[in-house]
Amino acid sequence: MWEWLPRWIRVIVNTLGCLIGAVVIPATAYLLMSVILSSVIVNADREEVTEGVIIYVNPSQGIHTDLMVPKQTDAIYWYPWFPHRHFERYIPNDYVRLGWGDRAIYEKVLYWSNLTARIAFDATLLNTPSLMHVMYWQRPRLTNGITEVTLTDGEYRKLAEFVKAGFQMGDNQRPILVTNVTHHGWDAFYEAHDSYNLISTCNEWAGRALRESGIPVGLWTPFAGQVAKHLKNPPVEERPAVVP
Repeated sequence: MWEWLPRWIRVIVNTLGCLIGAVVIPATAYLLMSVILSSVIVNADREEVTEGVIIYVNPSQGIHTDLMVPKQTDAIYWYPWFPHRHFERYIPNDYVRLGWGDRAIYEKVLYWSNLTARIAFDATLLNTPSLMHVMYWQRPRLTNGITEVTLTDGEYRKLAEFVKAGFQMGDNQRPILVTNVTHHGWDAFYEAHDSYNLISTCNEWAGRALRESGIPVGLWTPFAGQVAKHLKNPPVEERPAVVP
């Protein structure tokens, strides 16, 4: 039906059609499913508690979600897992900031501006190895989208168990440190279980941790803004992020 068009125009039209079919339609379907499934609340009947263990959900730069938990509670003392010798610059703060993600991104992308098309392609479309990222952090202020959540002791124990299960363990039954990898000197990386892919993202890891702890979270949360979507987050003034 396009025979009347010049051949070079038909080539362009066919190429665009292939791109739409191969990229635009799947991407649109992925985004649509993320909106739908992140709106389906798991643990919707949970009642808020005013006393317990306070944790924080931190959607860092709106791209990657970390969980921030107390260094020590009755449920677990994290320091033996992440001792000061694992850090070039150990900062003895009261909270531990935890994240799971793609190994290549953690190892090669210090800032998001360093992200290359090859690394992004592999992390998005392949099953890639993962790492756990750990930092000691001060108790945060509720700024830049950080959400405070109070867990019961039982909920926090479930959360701690989920986090612990994400680490590969050495002979001493402690996480295996990845040497010579650090972003700022005050952080450390550890070998992790499971592969990173389009379905199992860093944000979905945080969402799953909360879901399995009994916290109201969407059924699937591949994007940072979806993890805390159903949590109470009082409006606050945006301020620059504070480092340890």
